[in-house]
Amino acid sequence: MKKLILSTLTVVCAMYNANAQDTLTGPRCNPVINETYVAVNCDTTGFPTLATTLANTGANHTWNYSSLTTISTDTAKAMACSSTAHCSLFLSSTNMAEVTLSNSAAQYSIINNDSVAQTGNYFSSTQNVILANPMVTLRYPFTYLDSFSDFYSGTVTYMPTGSSIPITAHQEGTLHVKADGWGILRRPGGVNDTNVLRVVGSQVFTDSATILTTTIGLSFNLTTVQWFKRDVHSPLMSITYIDQISGPGSTHMIDVSYAKRIPLGTVNQTYQQPEFAVYPNPAQSMLHFNVQNISGEFEISVCDVAGRIIASQTNDQSFDCSQLNKGIYMVVFKTGTTTTTQKVVIE
Repeated sequence: MKKLILSTLTVVCAMYNANAQDTLTGPRCNPVINETYVAVNCDTTGFPTLATTLANTGANHTWNYSSLTTISTDTAKAMACSSTAHCSLFLSSTNMAEVTLSNSAAQYSIINNDSVAQTGNYFSSTQNVILANPMVTLRYPFTYLDSFSDFYSGTVTYMPTGSSIPITAHQEGTLHVKADGWGILRRPGGVNDTNVLRVVGSQVFTDSATILTTTIGLSFNLTTVQWFKRDVHSPLMSITYIDQISGPGSTHMIDVSYAKRIPLGTVNQTYQQPEFAVYPNPAQSMLHFNVQNISGEFEISVCDVAGRIIASQTNDQSFDCSQLNKGIYMVVFKTGTTTTTQKVVIE
């Protein structure tokens, strides 16, 4: 329900030397209260498959993503949980919220020198994830070829389209984390990051709810590939793949972003007009699609944060969103060979 919404600050790292001894530790890794950064969201047209991305790794490796194209940006800020309006909904030990400034969506976590654990996400009273059993995303210290697994569970609440009654589902899954590579990361703008560590998180999770007398379950595979560097308190780059493996409907999404840090207490308001985009964003009544770079037939689907398809249309460059509930949605563009995803906010 929550995986594609925020490019998070929570899994971060410190590197102590230029060899395969790169180590993540809490004092050098964790987000800093009031630190702000921009997640630059990228076009995923023609992006490599999960299998190709996972195979592209190892010691003293070079990852080249310098040709990525920007489609939008999200600005996020690390805040004390107690300073947010919904902190009390989460475990009492939750001490940090990472808030997307454009829509106040927040990811909540327990962050200390031993580990980072997500306790949930809040988008609205009818769209949230609350984990009674948190998901540990990192354990310190952590170095090349280290790995661990963690089981998590909780509830997911969402409002089905056309309904006035929210549904609360049980969510549970297992996350497997491994540091599988280190080397050089090449990002857009001629940025070359040396001595970076790549961390892969793979999880299978299930959402299940009973509606009247019928139990409905959806299962997903979700894999996130991230790169980290000493004293950078957000991933340098994140790639997320999500595929539905059971239940009604189908979902395949890819999300790619890289980070730009901002000095403490400031916010970067710069926005680069995308070549391939959904607008306006946020929207209230109508969504319009800039699809000038696509030839031939295309399909556009609007999905909720769990990947459920709300609506689908072919070769149409606008969509009436006035009946959607307020919150975050994913717009999925499909051609015969590619799939591209962009986040949108409905107000």
